[in-house]
Amino acid sequence: MRDVEFLSDHRSGDANGARELLTSPMYRKYIEKMDLTDDIKVLDIGSNNGGFPLLLKAENISIGQLVCVELNPNTFVRLQFNLGLNLNGRFRAFNLGICGENRELRVKLGAGSAGDNIYRSADKGDTDQIVIPGKTFDDVYCEVFGEQIVDLCKIDIEGAEYEVFESETAKSISRCKYLLIEIHHSAERPRKLVLDKLNAAGFIEIDGENKVDDLHYVHFLANQELAEGGKTPYQKNADNGASLG
Repeated sequence: MRDVEFLSDHRSGDANGARELLTSPMYRKYIEKMDLTDDIKVLDIGSNNGGFPLLLKAENISIGQLVCVELNPNTFVRLQFNLGLNLNGRFRAFNLGICGENRELRVKLGAGSAGDNIYRSADKGDTDQIVIPGKTFDDVYCEVFGEQIVDLCKIDIEGAEYEVFESETAKSISRCKYLLIEIHHSAERPRKLVLDKLNAAGFIEIDGENKVDDLHYVHFLANQELAEGGKTPYQKNADNGASLG
């Protein structure tokens, strides 16, 4: 599939991971609107089995530095395999959950699912509970990138985005040029709560799904300072009088 090979476990829900990302316009339709150079820095939070970086490779986008974070240990094994197979070891992967504060996560997870999240708590005494470190966005970002600029950040953490951005522990997001984020909207937790925090961090929304139900929402945002006012290549061409047709 476009010079990309990957391992999927359909019994574990991987059909909604790499295969869906590679065969649907879910993220691809936004990538063409980005002004990306060679050897970009990528931060993928909620990586599943590696579909997003594999999509970037399939779209001939050169990745210079890649950091992936995945919660489920079983999915994490497939993530490492798929990245190693396709990216020649040019990545770092972390098996942990992203939270609003550093804490130990005692969760009950299966063989893998695109819907795994930090709120699947295990009861005391559960023999199949898993203990996973929970770290803040800032801790992970600063450990790997320091004060460097990340060209593209993707976040899909199944509802945890609310506590992450309501905390004061995700300030490093302002060092990201482009952001693709799934916001898991509901009447009780409207997506505006997260979008307002991102707007305050310097982002403007370029494009996104416009649904009015409880499904997840994909939003494409650009950092106004780092992406030249948040303009896409198409908007820049229009400003210069070029045809977009």
